[in-house]
Amino acid sequence: MRIERIHAVPAHESAWVVAAYEKSVTAATRPLVEAGWKHGIDGRWMRWMR
Repeated sequence: MRIERIHAVPAHESAWVVAAYEKSVTAATRPLVEAGWKHGIDGRWMRWMR
């Protein structure tokens, strides 16, 4: 999984992008879930909270 910051984005868009290079998003985000992070899906975005 890779997290990168995009510098030229519209004001209403997030500047952070997470790219998963695994078979599934579930496999790529498992370490976050195991570390106690909670996620919510908002349309096409996945948001993480501690």
